[in-house]
Amino acid sequence: MLTDEYVYTDIAFAEIRDKHIKRTVEIALLLIALNGIGWAYFAYTYQAWAMCTVDIVGAAAASTLLLICRIKRLPAFTMTHIAMLVAFGFIWAFLLVVEGLPAGRFPTLNHWWFVATGMASCLLFVDSKKWRLVYALFSFLSFIACDQGLLHIPAFGPLPDHVAETMFKLMEAGAHSAVFIVFMLLAGVFIASISNAEVQLRRANALQESLLSNMLPQSVADRLRKEGKTFADDYLECSVLFADLVGFTTLTTKMRPEDLVKLLDNIFSEFDELTESLHLEKIKTIGDAYMVAAGLPAPRPDHAKALVSLAFKMRETIRGYADLNVRIGIHSGAVIAGVIGRRKFMYDLWGDTVNIASRMESHGVVDEIQVSEHTAELIADEFALKPRGEIEIKGRGLMNVFLVAGKHIVRPTLDTSGCNGLPTNQQYIRGGGK
Repeated sequence: MLTDEYVYTDIAFAEIRDKHIKRTVEIALLLIALNGIGWAYFAYTYQAWAMCTVDIVGAAAASTLLLICRIKRLPAFTMTHIAMLVAFGFIWAFLLVVEGLPAGRFPTLNHWWFVATGMASCLLFVDSKKWRLVYALFSFLSFIACDQGLLHIPAFGPLPDHVAETMFKLMEAGAHSAVFIVFMLLAGVFIASISNAEVQLRRANALQESLLSNMLPQSVADRLRKEGKTFADDYLECSVLFADLVGFTTLTTKMRPEDLVKLLDNIFSEFDELTESLHLEKIKTIGDAYMVAAGLPAPRPDHAKALVSLAFKMRETIRGYADLNVRIGIHSGAVIAGVIGRRKFMYDLWGDTVNIASRMESHGVVDEIQVSEHTAELIADEFALKPRGEIEIKGRGLMNVFLVAGKHIVRPTLDTSGCNGLPTNQQYIRGGGK
């Protein structure tokens, strides 16, 4: 059963199966109890006290276990073990006390019950090869020992001849056959219920898998499914991008809510396609802001360059929408990434890198891509940079920032006079991040 510390796992088929196992065991115990009471009454009528005693004890044991199961809510595995012990105890007690081994004077066929218990062991211990084998083997050996007369033990309280004759006629009339019919019906109901539950679970799992894949990176979803609880990892080097739609707030006063939501959905859907095409990870949307990361959960050496390429594509996308612009900020560094929450959980990032990336955007320039000095160092061999100077970053003080002008069309020179140690070259492709 899932506890509060678990946030997601595959729908537990074992829980559904255990529910049906419990129900099947309870019905079986009820039938054993009723069977014992019926034969105890038969034995009492003919004053066959040994048989009466065994049947009463068997019925009492089954009834007691049934009562405990209903009150204590025992696990299905425990219930099945105890039920098997009651069944075997009842069968062996009847054979040893009433009939003897082999069943000398008359074939009661009581040992055929071992076949039923062997089948039950295979049915109910579907996930336990060890116990399934133990019970099936014990049932088989017991049946062979009784049926082939390998053991010669006299009955403790043999039935009188007239009682045995009457009992044999009842068995010829199908009393023991009824046991197998009932058992097979129970097995059929059990298997049908499990099969139906399995179909429903597959459908539910498919739906949840689809939702989970849309919410989380695939590797994160796989790990969450396997571990079933929250987790977080350190990433020493990655990049984070924030993009904010400039002018969107103004549109909220001019457009109908449904048109506004449709517009935002169209824009972010295009962003999603761009992010996926570059194999980056969308983290979340915050109002009209869009957050993406590169270098996690799978590390990649070009994380900063990949995000800058995405930034150019995002800017080109927004230029196709009237009255809207975009402001983009990127920073690179260490983050903590993981899954939080127990119900509406999500994959998120924490750390100073995230805060600085957000400041790169909020303190940026409309229709420009602003990066920190560390990110600039990582992309300088591919993208031309324009130094913007120092800006005040909350919690960090003054920081050098740069605007990304476009891709170099020639190899950058070693002239570092204008960019605080970063290579510069004014020959670049404006907006050439594609």
